[in-house]
Amino acid sequence: MYSREQYNDAICAPVIVHFTNSFFVQRPWVTGKKNRHPFSEIWEQYKNKSLWAGDEAITKKASLRCTIEQYIQKMPRQLVVSVMGALYCYIKPVKYLIRRKRCIGTKTMTLL
Repeated sequence: MYSREQYNDAICAPVIVHFTNSFFVQRPWVTGKKNRHPFSEIWEQYKNKSLWAGDEAITKKASLRCTIEQYIQKMPRQLVVSVMGALYCYIKPVKYLIRRKRCIGTKTMTLL
């Protein structure tokens, strides 16, 4: 168990940051007016020191998903977390089961 001080230190000065998709914030390499990632500037500094220094950022195009994300961002955060938790807990496993049933008839079955 970590102390409150250790926890606060880790939040304020992270050593490793794992960038994941979220309806609340985009990954730092995705451009657009909705990108509010708190580490975007730091990520850009390190990118410019890497082999990818000259590469363009990914521009997020307007799509149905983008429109849905904009509406979700306006909803109360706790509601979104509850709904997304239910989707990942109940809907996503069903998707994998359906995918697995399709794979059973093939010569090779991959792990899902």
